[in-house]
Amino acid sequence: MKNGFWSTWGSLIFILLLLHWNPTLAQNNSIDSLKNILQTGQQDTARVAALNALSLEYIQLDELEQTKVYADQAITLANELGFKKGKAYALKNKGLAEFYQQKYKEVLENWTQSLQTFEGIQDTLGIANLASNLGVIYFTQGSHAKALDYYLKSLSYSEKLGDPVRISSALLNIGGLYSQMLDYDQALNYFKQVEHYLPILNELQIKYSYLMGIGEVYSNRDDHINALKYYTQALAINEDSPDYAHILT
Repeated sequence: MKNGFWSTWGSLIFILLLLHWNPTLAQNNSIDSLKNILQTGQQDTARVAALNALSLEYIQLDELEQTKVYADQAITLANELGFKKGKAYALKNKGLAEFYQQKYKEVLENWTQSLQTFEGIQDTLGIANLASNLGVIYFTQGSHAKALDYYLKSLSYSEKLGDPVRISSALLNIGGLYSQMLDYDQALNYFKQVEHYLPILNELQIKYSYLMGIGEVYSNRDDHINALKYYTQALAINEDSPDYAHILT
């Protein structure tokens, strides 16, 4: 079953990065408390942060149109205040809602603007995240050259952060892309670099993706002994997960 894992590869690591990417205002604030902040009427950066947090709350509720309403309000106010970081996060949130609505043209527009805004204020974390997410979009559209450019950019900025989760995610995405392009030597090169970070990570998704990624490469090379070795390890850590049946297949 050639390239079966890679058909869903991008979304795996993409979702992981979104879950690790929170705005300045804690996302666990309740909707009521966030709306109370808005009722003060103060037009300041705290209001932008509250609007961004609300937009994320409504994503969790799958109310995507409401997400975009609050994101647009955040963009408007951030522009008035010259609050570029708040604008960058608002554009990210709006793009995320559009991603779930499968409006990929709008996603690219908003996330490209978000990345450019983060670049303008030299926000390393924002650049690392947006570059990764844009890489996923281009990957899913089959634009491998652009996807690779963004993944490599994400890796570079993740290394500046020294964040093992983001570094590993970028390495996995690059390895997955090379595997999709049938360049198995390069795929293994990037996958093997993840091994350095595995002992210090408590991220089951990264370990699973690493094991399945290498297993897929060996499988596509008809090296079934090594493929079975890595697939078996992936099976052992996923007994209670939805991926169990896929690994068995």
